[in-house]
Amino acid sequence: MPKGIFIRSEELKKNIAEEYNYICQYCGKLSLKGIGCPHHFDYNKNDKNCIWVCKSCNSKFNANRDYWFAFWCYHLNIEPYSLFLKYKRKKPSAAKSMK
Repeated sequence: MPKGIFIRSEELKKNIAEEYNYICQYCGKLSLKGIGCPHHFDYNKNDKNCIWVCKSCNSKFNANRDYWFAFWCYHLNIEPYSLFLKYKRKKPSAAKSMK
C-alpha cells in the first residue's frame, strides 16, 4: 500500500475515533486503538460516512448489509435515497457507448 494512503487512513481513523470519543456507536463499549475501527455505514469508502464501532460489531455489520444500511440511516436520520443520489454514477453518453 502506498505510504500516503496508509497515513491518510490512520489520520481518518483517529479523527473518527475522537469524534465519537472512542465509543462504539452500536453497543456503547469503549473501543480504544486496536479494538475499534471506522465503519462506513453505507459501504461507500469516503470520509463523510463513517461511525466508530468496536471490531466485534463491525464484523456483524458486514454479514447483512441491507439491514444495517437501513438501521444506520434510521438512527442517523439520513434519507437512504439521498445517499443513492449522492453516489450515483453518471451514465455514459450515447456517443461514447456506441464506440
